[in-house]
Amino acid sequence: ICANNAVTFTASATGAGVTYQWEKSTDGGTTWAPIAGATSATLTLTASSVTTAITNTKYRMKATVSTGACPGYLNTNEATLIVNAIPVVTATAPQSTVCSGTSITITAGGANTYAWMPGGQTGATLNVTPTVTTANPGLPNPITYTVTGTTTAGCVNTQSITITANPLPVVNITGSLPFTSLYPGAQYVMTANVTPSSPLTN
Repeated sequence: ICANNAVTFTASATGAGVTYQWEKSTDGGTTWAPIAGATSATLTLTASSVTTAITNTKYRMKATVSTGACPGYLNTNEATLIVNAIPVVTATAPQSTVCSGTSITITAGGANTYAWMPGGQTGATLNVTPTVTTANPGLPNPITYTVTGTTTAGCVNTQSITITANPLPVVNITGSLPFTSLYPGAQYVMTANVTPSSPLTN
């Protein structure tokens, strides 16, 4: 079972006046200790208690008959609990911002297989091309990508990363006079307006 999942053991016994006591062994079955409060036909370990620290612990139920012609007890067969670790999934990219329409590769790690959303692609890498939205082309557009990683034991975890697509600058050039041809040596002033206006480079 994967860590952080509840586990239930069930045993049964018949007879008059049967009582139950669950026991556990942490040394391979050499010694057994009663589990406090575990006196019903089922034993449930809460999700928070199921960690890799208790892997290989053995469990059994002791059924005791205290009345009738043949009082005594009987131990059930042993059940060994194997707890597999939840993977620590990572998602990394060379940078967290790109210009709209620029491709970037996101890389996942920590598990054996990966599935990405949005897109539904699989594999350890995801090539994406974040863009601004058509509704707000002048505003940065943060896009969150989530990867689900699964181990060979079937244990699952997720990780997310946000890549922001920054808008491309819009350049408008205007002239000081309403014509586009000049005599040799004449001067003509042109002005470039860039949106967004900051930061700018020539």
